[in-house]
Amino acid sequence: MDIQDGDFKKREMKDLDPALQFTNAEEIEYTPEEGKSVLSKIDRVMMPMLCWVYLIQFADKTSLNYASLMGIREDTHLDPKSQQYSWASSIFYAGYIFWEYAFLQLYSCSIC
Repeated sequence: MDIQDGDFKKREMKDLDPALQFTNAEEIEYTPEEGKSVLSKIDRVMMPMLCWVYLIQFADKTSLNYASLMGIREDTHLDPKSQQYSWASSIFYAGYIFWEYAFLQLYSCSIC
């Protein structure tokens, strides 16, 4: 299937990327000024969001370290001479990574 030449069948439209389906596989032309404008809008939306995410991640890591200092190891009966605390704190992030991938798969299937 060659999109550039327009050699595709309507029945194959469901197999295309959602953005390509939206444009009916037509090439969209834009000026450099329009490209800069769109990039600027993306930057204005994404950069604050990314900064908030990194701030929350930093706060999470910091609070985990403070919890360790304030006695969470003793409260949870973790052996201070072992790696149990490291494993316990890593389990959250392993689950987060797994479910993030699963969510993205479910989300991408719901768009189709």
